[in-house]
Amino acid sequence: MATAFSTIVGQYNATLLTLADEQHSIMALDAKSRIIFDHTTASTKVGDGTDIVRVLTHDNPSSLNETGFGIFAVRNDDEGTLVGADHDFTFLQVDNRGRLRTTSATPGAEGDVGCDELGATDGEVGSIGTSTWVDVVDIPIAAATVYNINDVDGTADRLCSFRLVVWDASQLEGAEIIKYVRKFIVTENIATQQLHFSRSIEIAGAADISLKLQVLRLRVGTNATASGGINRFVV
Repeated sequence: MATAFSTIVGQYNATLLTLADEQHSIMALDAKSRIIFDHTTASTKVGDGTDIVRVLTHDNPSSLNETGFGIFAVRNDDEGTLVGADHDFTFLQVDNRGRLRTTSATPGAEGDVGCDELGATDGEVGSIGTSTWVDVVDIPIAAATVYNINDVDGTADRLCSFRLVVWDASQLEGAEIIKYVRKFIVTENIATQQLHFSRSIEIAGAADISLKLQVLRLRVGTNATASGGINRFVV
């Protein structure tokens, strides 16, 4: 039994055709049978003729009359899926700072504020003088590990300077700092000072490498008490 069917055909055109209003034409194809699509003027319209999508080529900033698609993302402060089953469709997600949530090819665990390893609680240390930098946070970074630092914070009850450094314990005394990451000053008159990095700062791990947040009192007098943290994730 023969089966009836319809087909759509096109015609090879070396150049684009110019048609008069209300003229008909079959689809234009290039030499490899691909549909010719004029990307400089193409648009998709709704029933009343309003453009909802226009494909434009620009060398200059767009004008106010041009339209296009916006891509929505959902704020999701708690990392996790928005759908109930594998292969479901979902939105892109951003955190509470508007940063797009992504994952590395080698998944890792998201970290929180780093804690002091000298026995104090939540990165808090006391007896900070003017002559010696004191570790508030000391985080060893293992070999084949990359730490991506999102932000760092510090607070103190006296005028203090904080510095975030990469430390190599295998170096001679006085030469352990192999990289200065950031430095900032905190006084007793303000709340916690936080530095947020628009792009995560990568610190590669190795033997004897650690990431330290250190503090120094800037004015003689009563020793200071300070606390701080490093927000990061590891891949």
